[in-house]
Amino acid sequence: MSSEIENACARFWLDEEGILRAVVKPIDQTSEMALDSLGQFEKLAAGKRRPAIIDTSQVKGLSREARAAYSGQRAAAIWTACALVVSASTVARTVGNFVIAVGRPAFPTRMFDSVEDAVAWARTFKVEGS
Repeated sequence: MSSEIENACARFWLDEEGILRAVVKPIDQTSEMALDSLGQFEKLAAGKRRPAIIDTSQVKGLSREARAAYSGQRAAAIWTACALVVSASTVARTVGNFVIAVGRPAFPTRMFDSVEDAVAWARTFKVEGS
């Protein structure tokens, strides 16, 4: 694992396969936190679009504006696809459903119960040279 970055809502890193990774902390995310998190992903992506795996299993909530940020054009400029790991969390699954159904991201987005399944799916969205 490369060096990690941390902010108020998650730990972020770029894994050895070139996949952006994050583990969300157990908090309610605001739009400001979401925008800061996208900034962390931008730093790690280093100007290349990459797939992302975000472990949301501990998330407590996500404001409407934060959901919009994670589904919007700034996220689309960073991510080729986004795998949301929800595990057995009902809250994470509900938040994920809102992000996917209401936000309608401009990139493939799916929920997974396991990190392993998320990694296998994310690998299919790697871009040559990233």
